[in-house]
Amino acid sequence: MKKILALILILFSTFIYAAETKDVPVLILGGGPAGLTAAIYCGRAGIKPVVITGDSVGGMITQSPRVENWPGRDVISGIELGKDLENQASLNGAELLREEVIDVVLSQDLSQKAHQITTRSLITQEEMIYYTPIVVVALGATPNKLHIPGEQSYWSKGVYSCAVCDGGFYKDKIVAVVGGGDGALTEAQYLANLAKKVYIIVRGRSFRTVEKQREKQVTSLPNIEVLYQTIVKEIKGEKDRVNHLILSNQKHKKSYHLPVDALFLAIGSLPNTKLFANQLELDSGYIRLKEHQKTSIKGVYAAGEVADPEFKQAICAAADGAKAAMQLQKEINKPCKPCELLQKQIKKG
Repeated sequence: MKKILALILILFSTFIYAAETKDVPVLILGGGPAGLTAAIYCGRAGIKPVVITGDSVGGMITQSPRVENWPGRDVISGIELGKDLENQASLNGAELLREEVIDVVLSQDLSQKAHQITTRSLITQEEMIYYTPIVVVALGATPNKLHIPGEQSYWSKGVYSCAVCDGGFYKDKIVAVVGGGDGALTEAQYLANLAKKVYIIVRGRSFRTVEKQREKQVTSLPNIEVLYQTIVKEIKGEKDRVNHLILSNQKHKKSYHLPVDALFLAIGSLPNTKLFANQLELDSGYIRLKEHQKTSIKGVYAAGEVADPEFKQAICAAADGAKAAMQLQKEINKPCKPCELLQKQIKKG
């Protein structure tokens, strides 16, 4: 009797908590500039995409208090820019959902079955399974952090992960770059054209995997100084701005204060592609593109930093999103059983 009751409870709970399913014409994963621009272009083409935004519509750009390199705007806050993109996507028919992606099963043969994406609502915790012939992956990348005191409290207030994005605020100031690879040299070289002084803080005794000629070219600049065998212990400041770092010299076992106005992290990023491992072709975690925004699987496109480890700019991500949306429209009339859904929705308008 107990076994029967237990079986009934299991079946009942499965019925209650079973994920709902839904067929959608285009599923966009990510609510940053890449995903929202793709949604805008899809909507204007008569396709009504579903956008899985995660917990932050607008993406990483919303963490920037001032954006000064977005075309057509002298200055705009990241939050305002994200809101503008969100509103435009909605006005063009996109359905934006505060859900997170928890499972991905990509189809190897769209003539037989569609791609399957499982999400969880960040509001109700309910799960949903989407079936779609077309997926746009625009989940971005998460910058690596130092995980030290002061880093989070001064993030975007003197601590950044992109010199091109935020270096312009520190013209004629003193800044530091932490990192030991080519990325650190690139950031430092860019900042050297703006800042009065640039420190490069390197944990090891030398730079890693960097061409010597390239290293010499950057480190010989008159306003650049390299601090080898040094780690950042803490970021300090006053109110809402950084004013110095606490460093530790590993060779001499000494700690000291270094006055700076900003710290730029050049320690890499982690693309949000874990769910696509062993399904899409990846290169160091980033999605490998075939032709423009096409991936290794038919009907799957990638846009923004999830497939771009180099530029890391909102405008570049937006351009990728536009290209992905324009490309996927060409797939609509090709032989594809799940694509019939897409064709029907477009005809309905």
